[in-house]
Amino acid sequence: LRSHVGLNQTDFGARIGVKQSTIAGWETGQRIPPDSAIVSICREFHANEHWLRTGEGEMFNRTSRSEEIVQFAVQAADSGEDDFKRRFLLALARIPEDRWAEIEAFAIQLAEKNKKRIRIDFLIRFAFLWFSLLLITWQCVRLPTLAAACFHWRLPAAARSRAVSTPSIPHLSWFSLIVL
Repeated sequence: LRSHVGLNQTDFGARIGVKQSTIAGWETGQRIPPDSAIVSICREFHANEHWLRTGEGEMFNRTSRSEEIVQFAVQAADSGEDDFKRRFLLALARIPEDRWAEIEAFAIQLAEKNKKRIRIDFLIRFAFLWFSLLLITWQCVRLPTLAAACFHWRLPAAARSRAVSTPSIPHLSWFSLIVL
């Protein structure tokens, strides 16, 4: 569970109120966690107590959206006076009922702008990739001359006569053509 939530032993222990050495003892099997520690772990990380004791079932409890909101509100209420979560929830609680529709419309408008920005970024990247592939394809048709230009090779006279004439670009390489 600890590694799944991405915490080291010290941080995990701090979240449930025990020392790092205690966590290490539990993980190595030298100690057995008391019921109070198991309850703390389940409460703090929403872990399934049955899974924690037996290893069977789901690792985490599934909570409804309402339960998540209540848990968040309780955590925010328990935080310090200057905590952002607490101040933010207090500001939300003070919004008059008739203003919520306006706030929702504004949030939808922001989301639409963000979607458009993402679409434009995607289109720019797609056009860049398409142009790069087109350039590479066009250059591959002219491979003998391009190879000579990119790698400073001297083509035999017979090959030069068959190759399509391309301006010499000795400073480019295949890598720079792909990057273009």
